[in-house]
Amino acid sequence: MQGTPNQARVPIRTRVNLAFALAVGVLLAIAAASYLSVTSLAETGQWIGHTHEVLAAIDAVAATATTAEAGTRGYALTGEERFLEAYQSGARGVDTGVATLRRLTADNSAEQRRVDRLEPLLREHLARLADTVAIRRDQSGAAAAERVRAGSGTGLAESIQAAVEEMRVAERTLLAARAAASDSRAARTRWIIVLGSLAVVVVTAGSSLMISREIARRREIDRGLRASEARYRLLVDRNLAAIARTRRDGAVLECNDAMVRLLGCASREEVLGMNASDFYAEPADRERLVSGFAPGGGVVDREVRFRRKNGELIWVSITFLEYEDEGQPSFEAVMLDITDRKTTSGRIEELNAVLARQIRDLAAANQELDAFSYSISHDLRAPLRAMQGFSEALLEDYGERLDATGHDYAQRIVAGSRQMDVLIQDLLAYSRLVRAEVNLDPVSLETVVDEARGALELEVKGRGGEIVVDRPLGRVLAHRAVLGQIVTNLLANAVKFTRPDAPPRVRVRGEREHGRVRLWVEDNGIGIAPEHHERIFRAFERLHGMQQYPGTGIGLAIVQKGATRLGGQAGVESEPGAGSRFWVELAEAEGAPA
Repeated sequence: MQGTPNQARVPIRTRVNLAFALAVGVLLAIAAASYLSVTSLAETGQWIGHTHEVLAAIDAVAATATTAEAGTRGYALTGEERFLEAYQSGARGVDTGVATLRRLTADNSAEQRRVDRLEPLLREHLARLADTVAIRRDQSGAAAAERVRAGSGTGLAESIQAAVEEMRVAERTLLAARAAASDSRAARTRWIIVLGSLAVVVVTAGSSLMISREIARRREIDRGLRASEARYRLLVDRNLAAIARTRRDGAVLECNDAMVRLLGCASREEVLGMNASDFYAEPADRERLVSGFAPGGGVVDREVRFRRKNGELIWVSITFLEYEDEGQPSFEAVMLDITDRKTTSGRIEELNAVLARQIRDLAAANQELDAFSYSISHDLRAPLRAMQGFSEALLEDYGERLDATGHDYAQRIVAGSRQMDVLIQDLLAYSRLVRAEVNLDPVSLETVVDEARGALELEVKGRGGEIVVDRPLGRVLAHRAVLGQIVTNLLANAVKFTRPDAPPRVRVRGEREHGRVRLWVEDNGIGIAPEHHERIFRAFERLHGMQQYPGTGIGLAIVQKGATRLGGQAGVESEPGAGSRFWVELAEAEGAPA
């Protein structure tokens, strides 16, 4: 049920072929290097021959010039025509030799310049020889002899000899350099051949060692494979997942006991006698599944329906892969009964649909709440303002006509309307806090505290009190507006609930611990009994009458709800007559100062 073992291993035949290819590659590399070296050596030899050719041409030019001069001397002294032929042959040889030198040294600009200096000297020398020959013909032998003697003192022959010798020295130097290069290339060629041969020996020996080790390794693998096959067989037989191996045509080759239980059969033999198409609720399902499987496509996961022996339909998660078994395409599959999971998934989908409807209903309710809030903030507050305005006008314009009871009633109407307006505003603030979208960003606690303290500064100073801030307070992750409302309510609460004979003393400080920041607001107020510590954070809960401590009873509810919306919490530590210590704890912002 495993397919072909060790498919990832490189076959030994391939390894041997690779070793042979490596040896051949080394030999080819050596041959190529040797060929290049020999070619370079041959090229150097050609240049050495070329240098010898240039030296021969230089010697030929010098010799023909000497021949022409000797023929001229002989003809001038004797008048014999045979010397004249020697002169003429030498003169022609000089022209030919100079042309040959120019051709041979075309690749050498320095030698070309030397030829340029030599050629005028030779031309001048030949011209003087021609004059001597003409004097011998037209005048006497004595005049020609005198001409020969006079020409030997001009130094022209020495200049020609010096120019020729300079070219010889240059060519001999070049010849020595090229000979040295040839010796170097020859030595390199020998080393290439020697080292290449050693490389072939090393590669061959290494290949033999590799083959020996591969044979030993394969023997060890065979032993391990047999042990692995036994472990695999045990794993398959005892696996809780159903495992089966089938041909592409549906013939069942092997299965485990879990497969027997999955199909509700009596034995493995019963399953082995079935066709894989019989597993499926619709036999055509398997054909569609197999036909859609791309060769070499790897592992495939599908969820399909099987039909058990008793006709019961079940959902199965099947993971299978294709491989070759004895040259035929086959499949190996692992299957799990997921009927319960599919049923649960369907139930979850139903619940999600219900939840979606509830969310839509909640959204509609929120829209209605928004409309109600709008009505409160506009339609309901308008009559309140009218009541307040007319009551104040009544006291101002008709106050003299009212008795003490009338004055009291009118003032109660004004106070009640004002209290109702404040209550509506607090309700709207609480409603917005509950429904508003809150995005958390780093916020400086000191900045928020300073803004809230500034809003209460006149009231605090008017009562002779103070608000002290212990800095630094740190930075937290919060919504700026919500955090501002929380801090403002805590400070206002601390200033309000003090004894009439004591000016308010409020202290604000911060604590950092385990990535959290706790902001404390401590006062010297009247205190709170422990049994009321949770009650005061509920909306509309009041511990004192309106005449003693006016308010709406929503301020601390806003603190609690705001802290919750910011991912934090709020609380209080207090005893009656000993002041209160309110706190709000939030997550510390990253990078906050230590």
